[in-house]
Formats: sequence, C-alpha cells, structure tokens
Amino acid sequence: MKKLTLSLLAAALVVLAACAPAPGESGEGLFLYFASTEDAGAALVPVEYTGAEEPGVRQLMSALLAGPEEPGLTSAVPSWVTLRGYRLEDGVLYLDLSENYGGLSGVDLTLADYAITLTLSQLPGVEGVRITADGEPLSYRSHQILTSEEALLWAEEP
Repeated sequence: MKKLTLSLLAAALVVLAACAPAPGESGEGLFLYFASTEDAGAALVPVEYTGAEEPGVRQLMSALLAGPEEPGLTSAVPSWVTLRGYRLEDGVLYLDLSENYGGLSGVDLTLADYAITLTLSQLPGVEGVRITADGEPLSYRSHQILTSEEALLWAEEP
C-alpha cells in the first residue's frame, strides 16, 4: 500500500509539471495554481492572477482559498483552511496555516502543498516554502521545505 501511495504521489507530480510554467518564465505576471476536475490533463493548472497589482502572501493565499472562476478547476487548498501567519527568512517563506490543514494526506496534501508552493514561490525573495499547521510541522512529509523546482523537475516543453 505504501508503494502504491508513493507511486501515486510521484505520478501526481509528473502530471502537475506537464503544463505548469516555471515561476518568472512567462513574463506575464503571477499565476495561481488550481486543481483540475477534468479526467485528463494536468493535476494543477496555472491561472493568471488578476487581483492587486503587487500582491503579497495574504492576497495570493486569499485568492487560492477563494478558488477559481474557470469551470473544470477547483482550489487544491480547502476553503476551510486559514492563514494564521507567515514570515520570510533567508529565502524560506514560513507559512502557518490553521490546524485543519494537518488533516490533509496523500495526493490531497501533495496537491495543496504544491499549489501553495508554486503560487508563493513567484514572490520576490521566496526560494522555498515551509508549511505548518497550527505551528506544527507535518511529520509525515519526507522533507519540510518545498520548492517549485521539485514540482517542475520532469516538466517537458510542449
């Protein structure tokens, strides 16, 4: 069962990377990453951010939690999750979410983690994201600092 779960997570990251522009490469602004509800295609889909001109962490997280307007997409981060606080230190964005984020697991957690990481890594100075739930690290992760490069590791050009 553990091998199946790891295989599903690896597959999700490969699919996730297939259509995602690398942060800063599009030249068109910032993107929010939402989960696809379609049977085929990328697991996470970039949607151009249209909010405040120079958004920060709070604005981008609010937009992620609000969800997309496009059909066929949904927020990978459940709407019942709230941002408790954050700080940027030495290129790592420490993001503390509500306790219920810790209830996510498997593919749901992977998609939520990387929707957040891909979105927030576009902000100046953010090289990695460390997500906690009510101040506690999620101990079942293989590592705690997530980077956009991990999700884009297998990206192929169309």
